[in-house]
Amino acid sequence: DARCQPTHRCLGWKDAHHPAISETRDVEWTTGAALAIRSSLFYALGGFDEVYQRGYFEDVDLCLRARASGWLVRYAPTVRLVHTVGASGGSPHFAANARTFRRRWVETGKVKPALTSVRERFW
Repeated sequence: DARCQPTHRCLGWKDAHHPAISETRDVEWTTGAALAIRSSLFYALGGFDEVYQRGYFEDVDLCLRARASGWLVRYAPTVRLVHTVGASGGSPHFAANARTFRRRWVETGKVKPALTSVRERFW
């Protein structure tokens, strides 16, 4: 089911019909293609960090900064949306953004190394 593909990939599952996909729950991050955030929180966090070039990891970074500020990132399986894939696809910035993300979050021990590999597999 193509509608579930981003969900199960983001959560690190190969099975698009995994039961947890149907459960509302807290997660570490969500893809920017399906991100809804209060504008007041977005601005309080400084928005997407401009150190990242458009298209990769800025969404994960925003979610992690929100969590570090005491907010929850929630996965809501009943929400449906249409995302036009490819607007940032093929970006030459992926590798640089991945390095920036690793330095900021993984190498400092703030997140598990698996988070980076899951994000990289997503794209």
